Amino acid sequence: MSSTPRIAPRIVERDDYACVYFCRSVDDPRVELSVDPDVATNLVTACARCNSLKRHMDVDVFTLYLRRGHGWTAEEARDLKRRVRNALRRKLPE
Repeated sequence: MSSTPRIAPRIVERDDYACVYFCRSVDDPRVELSVDPDVATNLVTACARCNSLKRHMDVDVFTLYLRRGHGWTAEEARDLKRRVRNALRRKLPE
């Protein structure tokens, strides 16, 4: 059974109720798998738009997609990867 619904509120709180990908506050945050399912250290908060845009891609593939298909610069891609890594390093609230 998936543990994601149980830990999702803690993930959203850890990420300050904002989409990690584009740093926006979200009214309806989604918990997005960054790599492996059901592992808190691989979950970040994403708005519905980013969640849909990212789909099943890992963050490296996602940034390549943004660079090639959406005109992102290398610096913007590095910033996105840094935000995701930083979010994943933060400890979950109790």
